[in-house]
Amino acid sequence: MVVRQYVANQSAHAQAVEDFLLLHERGEAKPCEHLYQVLVQRLPDLDDRDLVQDLQRTAMVVDDMVDTGGTLAKVAHALKEAGAREVLASASHAVLSGKAMERIEESPLSQLIVTDSIPLSEEKRRSPKIVILSIAELMGKAIRNIHEEASVTSLFV
Repeated sequence: MVVRQYVANQSAHAQAVEDFLLLHERGEAKPCEHLYQVLVQRLPDLDDRDLVQDLQRTAMVVDDMVDTGGTLAKVAHALKEAGAREVLASASHAVLSGKAMERIEESPLSQLIVTDSIPLSEEKRRSPKIVILSIAELMGKAIRNIHEEASVTSLFV
């Protein structure tokens, strides 16, 4: 929800809804092979033979967590090779271990939008590709709702 609000306010990333493609990585064993099938399903109006070369959209890859950044970098490269104008990514939790920052910096990602659920080092926070959104208000509301025996789910729908 926090990421959705951020992206909605960044009009430079998508001029129109039809120019924006959202991909959600669901932990498939071979995400880059699965990516082609996802693209075909999302864009049925395009000839699937031309899809790999003519995506011509802003792509947003959504995942729950980025650890080493390997899968994310591969997907970003695949999307750019497919003709994506821009590739953005978001993740709720940025572990960013090992060579993750190196992979992200060398990838065609323009931004990786993450929450502050895991504190990042100063070096990682300085990266121009990393955008950190606070979930403090959301967590406060969740705690209040739990204390008041109100719905927590209502905060996420």
